[in-house]
Amino acid sequence: MPFLIETCILWLGISVFGFHEVITKVIGHGVAVVSNYFLSKLVIFKKITNEDNI
Repeated sequence: MPFLIETCILWLGISVFGFHEVITKVIGHGVAVVSNYFLSKLVIFKKITNEDNI
């Protein structure tokens, strides 16, 4: 999922808006890292409750 987010940001930034490639890559990578952190917290590292064990 973060790869798709970064790819979309790169496409929008470079092709559509014409921003500088390196700056767009740094911003896209930063957004991907932050989104990966929050997605991991929500999906992978969620706490297991008794209802989840059933």
